[in-house]
Amino acid sequence: MIGFVPSNYIKQVAGVENEKAPRKSLSKKKSSLKQQNDRPFKHLIIPAIVKVVANRRPSLYDSKAMTLKKGQLIHLTKLYSSGMCFGTNQETGISGIFPFTFVKWTNQPIINNSPPEIKETSTK
Repeated sequence: MIGFVPSNYIKQVAGVENEKAPRKSLSKKKSSLKQQNDRPFKHLIIPAIVKVVANRRPSLYDSKAMTLKKGQLIHLTKLYSSGMCFGTNQETGISGIFPFTFVKWTNQPIINNSPPEIKETSTK
């Protein structure tokens, strides 16, 4: 990256000659950082049962987002590198996305890998 720097941000150091920084080392650092950030949540086990720690009402314009109520259990099936999760609410059977920061991992076992079936009520 090449650009301008205000003169009051720099000073001349005695004994240092005009040396160019090796560009290869800078590019290697960038690529290694990118590789580390590709899977920031790799230590978490998925699928998992997570518990909602704060209420959340999503935007009306985001049809895929889930409403969360504190204490609900969610069967989490996907965790994206952006910090968004996909899961199914254990109480309502509704699936959708929600931020990672609104849930915490529990030690509850998952009996089967599929989310719970949606219960339909019939009116007769």
